[in-house]
Amino acid sequence: STGSTIYYSDSGNDTIYALDINTGNRSIVSGQGLGSGIAIDLPFGLSLNASEDSLYYVEQPSATLVRVDISSGNRTIVSNSSTGSGPSIDYGTGFALNSAETKAYSINPYDRLIIEIDIATGDRTIIASESIGTGPTVAGSKDLILSDDETSLYSILETGIIELDIATGNRTFISR
Repeated sequence: STGSTIYYSDSGNDTIYALDINTGNRSIVSGQGLGSGIAIDLPFGLSLNASEDSLYYVEQPSATLVRVDISSGNRTIVSNSSTGSGPSIDYGTGFALNSAETKAYSINPYDRLIIEIDIATGDRTIIASESIGTGPTVAGSKDLILSDDETSLYSILETGIIELDIATGNRTFISR
């Protein structure tokens, strides 16, 4: 909220850092012996919750959604093949979290799916695919951005930027 900290992940070091914008100083938030829980391995799509006490990311090799407590560095599994039900997050290449911290969205680029994840249960539901909704495929999607009113997702493709209606799964190009 103060705009003074950037959180980022370093997949080469399997570590999550905080960067103080004013000083340039970096500190470890989780990894390299700090925090407990699932080991960090290729984190992707880091997202800060509204209360700014937790970070979420998708663990690519294990297709796991992870919550990180910023104060302790502890990592907790939110959703994976053993937690919750539904399609795999599978190498999620984009990730977005709603402001109430009840739902997350992830791209499964190989199966061409957009998945909604229930944070409380870990259950995963397909909200867009080649058979759910209309419009361009999500193959090659690189990121997800949730609209301010939380009714749409935006994704960057190799061929342009799409808007996805969360309620219907319909996708339209907004830039090509």
